[in-house]
Amino acid sequence: MPTFAVQHWSGDTVACAPEQGLLVLAVEAPDTPDRVQARQLVRAALVQVLGEHLGCAPAEIRLVSVPGRPLRLDRDGVDVGLSVSHEPGLSLVAIHFGGPVGVDLLRVPQEPEWRAEVPLLARDYLGPVAARALAALPLGDQVAGFAAQWTALEAGLKLWERGLEEWSPAVQRRLAACRCLPLQLPSGFVGSLAIPAAQGGGVQFRQ
Repeated sequence: MPTFAVQHWSGDTVACAPEQGLLVLAVEAPDTPDRVQARQLVRAALVQVLGEHLGCAPAEIRLVSVPGRPLRLDRDGVDVGLSVSHEPGLSLVAIHFGGPVGVDLLRVPQEPEWRAEVPLLARDYLGPVAARALAALPLGDQVAGFAAQWTALEAGLKLWERGLEEWSPAVQRRLAACRCLPLQLPSGFVGSLAIPAAQGGGVQFRQ
């Protein structure tokens, strides 16, 4: 499956070029579960990049944050989807100039006890097909495989502004309406990007 390139934020808006109306930025953040500074860094990146690409001053970019809802750009006549995901040490922000978007990031768990959790979590949240596929992997690959599937699930749910739900036929129908691509990320992290399948064509949610 093709991957989507992530551009590392360095404060240089000229270097941040959308690909087919999509842009995913990686923002280095403090290696701590506290997300206060990470959120500030993401907002700073968004304000500069959106100002550059919408042809306005950064001060004119108004971002609206409501608990349980995706970050939103408040600007008349502009349809820009935003999605953000944080992990200690790294944050991702996805910008879709033309519709909704979902992004999710996960630092691959290294704790041995995670291997024991994978079968149960896969069965409850990823569904029977994915659970069987993960069970067929060598033990050493199962956690990384689960992380990839999990971020695809979360990105797809974020796309439709849904919270985390256990697997059901209804959830699967929503995810089948996504185009979901894995992201190119530093070692130890996995992530996925989701847009509506009608806008992206060909590549569907990973089963």
